[in-house]
Amino acid sequence: GSGKNTAVREGNFWNMHWKDLKTFAVAVLLIVDTVFALFIFNHWYTDRYYRDSLIDSALSVFEESGLRIERSFLEKKKERFPVYMGFSGKEGLSEMAVRLGASGYLPQTEENGIFLTGNEDMFFFGYDFSFSYHTAGVSEKTSEMLTEEWKLLDRDESEKNCAQIGFEFLKKLLPKDEKNEYDIVCLGIYGLGEERIALFCQSVNRIRTENLIYCRISDGEVCAADGVFFPIAPRERQKAENIGLCNLFFEEKAYIDSLDATERKPLYTVTEISYSYGAYFDEEAFYLIPLCRIVYGDGDSRIYNFISGELYTQ
Repeated sequence: GSGKNTAVREGNFWNMHWKDLKTFAVAVLLIVDTVFALFIFNHWYTDRYYRDSLIDSALSVFEESGLRIERSFLEKKKERFPVYMGFSGKEGLSEMAVRLGASGYLPQTEENGIFLTGNEDMFFFGYDFSFSYHTAGVSEKTSEMLTEEWKLLDRDESEKNCAQIGFEFLKKLLPKDEKNEYDIVCLGIYGLGEERIALFCQSVNRIRTENLIYCRISDGEVCAADGVFFPIAPRERQKAENIGLCNLFFEEKAYIDSLDATERKPLYTVTEISYSYGAYFDEEAFYLIPLCRIVYGDGDSRIYNFISGELYTQ
């Protein structure tokens, strides 16, 4: 009888011990899961937002150089933009040659691009996205005509009509692509006497590019145009690690600190941050890289490559 009782007691002991072990294991797993969840959240938050402590420290450092930045710029969610890649050589422009060729334009391939000649007008598309158009008898480049004498006009019905004429002209030249959305954005109408020049840029998936196109409008039509224009759809959309806005502000601080005392302004107040795309070329490949423009209260601005952090120059 005593042996049976001893076995029962040992069985109860091990049952209780096993239950304690299971409880302990569950508790450990809950702690590990909680720590892992906090790690994931911390990584997610750091990747998408700047922490308050970092913002406080950064703003204090910027103020030392006279660089004044609203806290709200750094409190927003970090921007993320992809990179677009394609090919701009003869193969890239072949679609445009076929399209305009169907309208009666004769293509002529040159070392730097392709000419498309019509009965009374001519297009040129360069492999570096240089672009020009003119009708018979017009030779002056529109972009070179736009001097300080030209005034930015208010958008009355007449000027809206000029914008629409230029929009319709350029829209026909946009890339043909089902994967991405392309558009034309009017940046302003300029006038000198009866002459009108409309300034446009392209956009990719609702983000503008730095491709400026100048259209001279006369007698209700575009008689000349030039600038930078890409008629080729990118082949790939690639994820990219963007540098982050705070890093660019530190670049601005370094730039301000490098200025001679006679060149420096007493205060540099950032009033606007905007994003766009700029074109980079590597042989026949082109890349549309996200850019960040930092605008100051006096109108000055600087544009940075939002991937490398380097200044952007066209």
